[in-house]
Amino acid sequence: MLELITYPNDILEQRAERVEEFDEELMDLLTGMIGVMKETGGLGLAANQVGALKRVILVKNSDRTRDVIMINPRIVKRSKKARKDRESCLSFPGRTFLTERPKKITVEFQHYGGEKKMVIADGVTAACVLHETDHLNGRLINRFEEIK
Repeated sequence: MLELITYPNDILEQRAERVEEFDEELMDLLTGMIGVMKETGGLGLAANQVGALKRVILVKNSDRTRDVIMINPRIVKRSKKARKDRESCLSFPGRTFLTERPKKITVEFQHYGGEKKMVIADGVTAACVLHETDHLNGRLINRFEEIK
């Protein structure tokens, strides 16, 4: 099983690479990431949080009943309205940050079979997608103000 990487670790600040091969190695990564999500109870997870520099994220759907797999996610639209909230991160255990993110986003991505999809996300789901795509770009939550 994959292990969660916590800060400080250089891999968390590296940019992940685009997935080109939708093969057994990718399926193994996805299976491992789903296991880590179940074990930790997280709302989202990026591949670099488990040591893989691949553009892969998992996020809970809006009613938190299943994991949504997003491969090569790309934010194509952000609302002008922002949402402030408290966020935590599995790679920063026990710490909480005050974030400000767009309230609504449109994200393009591929599913595990390679098919292209587009979804509109808002609220906590949008924040989660943005948080995880930040990870893929090597941007960490500690750039926001920490709540003590």
